[in-house]
Amino acid sequence: MKTVNAEWLMERLTGEHGEQTRLAEAMGIDSDKLSKILKGKRRVQAKEVPGALAFFQKEDDDRWAELIKTVSQLDENDQTLVETFALKLLKAKGA
Repeated sequence: MKTVNAEWLMERLTGEHGEQTRLAEAMGIDSDKLSKILKGKRRVQAKEVPGALAFFQKEDDDRWAELIKTVSQLDENDQTLVETFALKLLKAKGA
């Protein structure tokens, strides 16, 4: 099982405007509680974990959808370049 704590949350936050407010809502807490979690003054409660996991899964899905949409608008040569670059990144990452 994933350990959802301040570090885990911070690794995934992008700094996008309103993101922390949306995350707090997804977790079922107010922004003050999320702020305390991120500062290490409060722990993530078990009942808040599913909301955090769902929030970041949705954010990832939205980013992938946007990337796919953008790449699909490229011409065939540029799509091939993107694919080649992505495969090199995956290989470098060891995936």
